[in-house]
Amino acid sequence: AQVDEWNGAPFDALDPELMQKEVTKYAKTVSQCEKGLAPNTALPILKERVETFKGMVPVVVSMRNEALKEHHWKQIEEAIGSAIERGEGFTLGYLLELRVSEFK
Repeated sequence: AQVDEWNGAPFDALDPELMQKEVTKYAKTVSQCEKGLAPNTALPILKERVETFKGMVPVVVSMRNEALKEHHWKQIEEAIGSAIERGEGFTLGYLLELRVSEFK
């Protein structure tokens, strides 16, 4: 699924504009399903995942900014209380594990 692809892709390969379009599309689909489907167990799970990624898009936009310098990364690390390893394992899934979207 798209979410798994984003989670595992190298962070530098993410396209924030495409992510925003896809997340908006999924949010609209969730909204339509809430109105049209009988209550079920799958929809709340889908809605939570969409909301999580909706919150991550601004983070991706900010952290993909080419103007970020090393001191900016240090400030981000201080704000989240954790070092960010920006090597091979630097993915969106890794940032979700660090809960960076909670520190906008």
